[in-house]
Amino acid sequence: MKQLSPIGPEGAIFHDLLIIPGHSEKPLLDGAIYIKGSDIIDVGTLAEVESRNPSSPKVSMKGYLACPGLVNAHTHASMSFFRDLGHDRVLPTTPGNSMIEDFFFPSEKELTADLIEPLAYSYLVDGLKSGVTFFGDAYFFARGTCQAIDRLGVRGAVAEHHADLGGPLPAGRELWKKTKAWIEDWDFPTITPVVYAHAADTVSREFMNELNDFAVQNQLPFHMHLSQTSGERDRVLTRERMSPVAFAKECGVLRPKTLLVHLLSADEQDIKLLADSGATAGLCPVSEILYEHAPLGRQFVEAGIPIALGTDCAASNDGSDILNEAKVFGLMLRMQGLDHSKSSPHFLLDTITKNGAEALGSPWVGAIKPNKKADIVFMKTGLGVEPQSDPMVNFFYTMGAKQVRHVMVDGQWVLVDGELAKVSEADLRDQFIQALKEIKSRTNLPMTVPTA
Repeated sequence: MKQLSPIGPEGAIFHDLLIIPGHSEKPLLDGAIYIKGSDIIDVGTLAEVESRNPSSPKVSMKGYLACPGLVNAHTHASMSFFRDLGHDRVLPTTPGNSMIEDFFFPSEKELTADLIEPLAYSYLVDGLKSGVTFFGDAYFFARGTCQAIDRLGVRGAVAEHHADLGGPLPAGRELWKKTKAWIEDWDFPTITPVVYAHAADTVSREFMNELNDFAVQNQLPFHMHLSQTSGERDRVLTRERMSPVAFAKECGVLRPKTLLVHLLSADEQDIKLLADSGATAGLCPVSEILYEHAPLGRQFVEAGIPIALGTDCAASNDGSDILNEAKVFGLMLRMQGLDHSKSSPHFLLDTITKNGAEALGSPWVGAIKPNKKADIVFMKTGLGVEPQSDPMVNFFYTMGAKQVRHVMVDGQWVLVDGELAKVSEADLRDQFIQALKEIKSRTNLPMTVPTA
């Protein structure tokens, strides 16, 4: 299988598959997928697909499960230089201080545009090898993140970091002017541009309105941290005399195609505002447990708020395995007492496929269905995961990143037998190590830089 051939102009029918289609559809136990160009054309049994598409070449994938390419809705991929350093961090006890303001910001002040692409490779490669084909990323010097995503051949929805009241690099209007020009001349066909406000406490009311108005006028997704810490809530209450969620509502941010991340300090009234808005809650359970506490998963589910999962960054969730994140989330919901029928495997699959894709303006991915893009993960089944009495339960609670063998994005192979198909991993690692050496020389971070 290492020499997987590219799909020819006539397309190909991949068959002998256990297919997890997504969109709450039942698994196909002996399924087939007809792919032509960058698109999924047909899905069904081999007899059904072959009858509708006669003379198409066939490729047996016996012993494999196919699932939609997974969506990691919230990442800061270039923060990989913080890996391992967020655990057990001792912070000042002054009210309002947090890991974000006291640990991240001082080091991030030393970032420059040339470091972003190589620093992103580690987190993106880890995600791709665990089945992620789409990254919702927001960070400084975002063109570098786009270049890294593009080089690997995967997809994304990427945003430049914007803040005018705080943070390590509060560039304000000057940067926003450049971002608007970049979006208007967007040059990454498999990456969706997104408007991003860092947080309610680092973006003023005037600037938040301006960012949101541009997103609405240009039909772009909007992405921001909201109520991510108790400190943020306190600062917004002091400045605006209302909660961060209420402030976001007044600025028009609470609407469909908006991803609101963390929401750890949201209260009952905030949850009602969110439920009435159509916005999506972006939750990063592992990261949030490290920052403050477990996310309000049960409350959001019971309120009917769409949820998209992310892994955040290597400082607080050292890997980018979104399938594991969904497993943790499912177990956390059980611990919070949610009725099991509301946290089914079909529900969990939506949190790492459809919900994130739709919130981030990319509804053409997230399912194995006709007219969707051919973003597909092929996972090896076998003795270690058998019997598969309930394929959906097995997918979340038995299978994992180690079963990912091949990954296709836009009808092209980007991972073959667990190895990158479009670029040398050794070359990426060399560039990553050089970037680590540079950021270490500029900061006091106690990181250990690997040898080449």
